[in-house]
Amino acid sequence: MIRVYDCRGIEFEVTPENLIGLLMETNCSKRGLEGEFVYAWSGADLVLLPCSSEEYSDAVKNTERQGKKISARDLKPGCSYTTKKGEEVIYMGRFPWFTWDLWKKTTRISQKKHIFAHPTKPGYGEL
Repeated sequence: MIRVYDCRGIEFEVTPENLIGLLMETNCSKRGLEGEFVYAWSGADLVLLPCSSEEYSDAVKNTERQGKKISARDLKPGCSYTTKKGEEVIYMGRFPWFTWDLWKKTTRISQKKHIFAHPTKPGYGEL
C-alpha cells in the first residue's frame, strides 16, 4: 500500500494498481498529482479516481441511472430495460403467476405479476 496525502490534511493508502492507473491518466510533477480527483470505493478498497477517467464517467452514469425511477404503468411489453444493477431485461407483460407445490402436487394461481425475461441468461433447456 502506498500512503497518499491530500492538501486538506486527509491521509489514506492506495494500492499500487490504483497509483499506476492515476499516473496513466494524469500528470505528475514533483511528488504531486495534477488534476481533479474523487474518492471512490472499489469493493472494500478506497481508491483515488481522476475525474477525467472513463471509470469516473461510468460511475456518474450509473449513479444517474440509479436515481431514475420508472412506474409500472410506464412499462411496455416487448421493450428492453436496464435494471439498477446494470442487467438488461425485456418486459413481457403482467400475467397470472402459477406456483407448483412439489410435495402436495398442487397448483396455485396467485395474483398477476410483472414478468421479465433475461436475454443474456440461458433459459431452461438451453445450453
